[in-house]
Amino acid sequence: MEGERITDVQIGFHGSRVTVEGAAGQFDITENEILRQTPSWGRRVYRREQTEIFRPSATDGAAYVLAGPMAFYRDGKTRKLGTLSGSAIRGDRSDSLIYSRIAVGDTEHQQCDYRVLYGLALD
Repeated sequence: MEGERITDVQIGFHGSRVTVEGAAGQFDITENEILRQTPSWGRRVYRREQTEIFRPSATDGAAYVLAGPMAFYRDGKTRKLGTLSGSAIRGDRSDSLIYSRIAVGDTEHQQCDYRVLYGLALD
């Protein structure tokens, strides 16, 4: 959104984190292939196409859980893929201005200004 800027990007072998700062504070979006798949991710607050956003209990440490299918598994099951947290997250309806911009899916078919690709490619 206008006035926001990416201030940090961390990329590892199995995951990544992008930090965005704006007038309302900062938020981190993480993605990780090897997150523990707990039985409950909390209450679903948003769904669009393959993207599902959940609000976990306060003890979970993340403000929101990002979920969707992973092409890596090829079974179409929805899995916990990442988290959304930070000082810009209020825990109310205003958070939808942030999480409604997140899309889970094949990056080749997403219309994004930026995309982060990482991992290991073997031929």
